[in-house]
Amino acid sequence: MATFTLANGVVASLEGSWTINAPRATGPSPKQNAVVRLEVIGTRGEIMTQFFRDPGMAVLAAGAENWVYERQAGEPFGPAHPGPIAHLIDCLEQHTAPVSTIQDAYRSFAAAMAAYESVRLGTRTQVPHPRPTSGLDG
Repeated sequence: MATFTLANGVVASLEGSWTINAPRATGPSPKQNAVVRLEVIGTRGEIMTQFFRDPGMAVLAAGAENWVYERQAGEPFGPAHPGPIAHLIDCLEQHTAPVSTIQDAYRSFAAAMAAYESVRLGTRTQVPHPRPTSGLDG
């Protein structure tokens, strides 16, 4: 878990978890018992996305009485979609920028390493704003 204070003062928490269990060796596939969930909680509500569950996304607006389910999940455990590869090929063929760059990955890695450093030191650490070297600039 990591807690970030953003430049605009917003406090964000990041907690990664993934669980899976099989009730018995002859029971259902462990994939059917897996929980992979992302929750974003803010002053105006909460959004929750669960993989392997139907429906997959729910929204709870601030002051609302109950959750609103925004979309249905796709076929569980269906064939993998080659989305990132297809997107990369489209970008190369159409000479457009991808939605995510190597610089984005580099910044995410820097934030993860700062979180590890914070745990190691037992104190807050600054997330550096790395500037990739010329080898990463494309």
